[in-house]
This record gives sequence, structure tokens and C-alpha cells, in this order.
Amino acid sequence: MEGQSQEVLFCDLEWTIEAVANLVKNGLDHTKEGGVVRVSWNRSPAVFRLCVEDNGCGIDGEDIHHIFEQFYRSKTSGDRQGAGLGLSLAKSIVEGQGGTLSVESRTGEGSIFRINFLI
Repeated sequence: MEGQSQEVLFCDLEWTIEAVANLVKNGLDHTKEGGVVRVSWNRSPAVFRLCVEDNGCGIDGEDIHHIFEQFYRSKTSGDRQGAGLGLSLAKSIVEGQGGTLSVESRTGEGSIFRINFLI
């Protein structure tokens, strides 16, 4: 975890924890043993940004536009457990509070999920 400990975000704490936990779980599910899942946050004058970044398998180009869809599971999900609800729920929670959730990923290198809340 990395960020200024004195930063404060006014939000629905329990639901926001649920959203971030889903992103962290996703990172852990797609990162091999010894890999890294990092949570960081920072504030600019206009935006509070929280990032969940991993150095896991990344997201295929054909999947990236669908990962926030309810029940979507990529072909590479293999035997990993899950119903395809975590990322959809995270996006709904963030957007329900006026924020945005986006992803940047490279196959074989990992993913960065960014939550942005306007201040």
C-alpha cells in the first residue's frame, strides 16, 4: 500500500471497501505466487485517485472491453473460481458514488485499475 495516510475520501465506506476488495481479489487471482498487487492513492486539486495494480497475466485485448459486464468470464479464466460479478459490482459501486473505474492492461505484464472521484 502506498499513499499519504492523512488523505480522506468522503464516500460510502462499506461499499467502497467492497469495490476495492473486488479489485484486489481480481489482482490476486491473476497474479502468480511471488507477484505483487499494489494499492496506491493520491489526491490532486480536482481528483482523488485510487489504483490497484498487479504484475499478473494481464487482460487479453478481446476481453478488456467486456470485463465490467455482469457474468463475463474470459476464456483464459480457466479453472479460477468466480461468477464474473466482482468487476461489474466494483464499477457499479464506484459509478453510483459519482466516480469512474477504468483499466489499463498488457497481456503478460499486468493490469492497473483506476478509481477516480472528483473532489
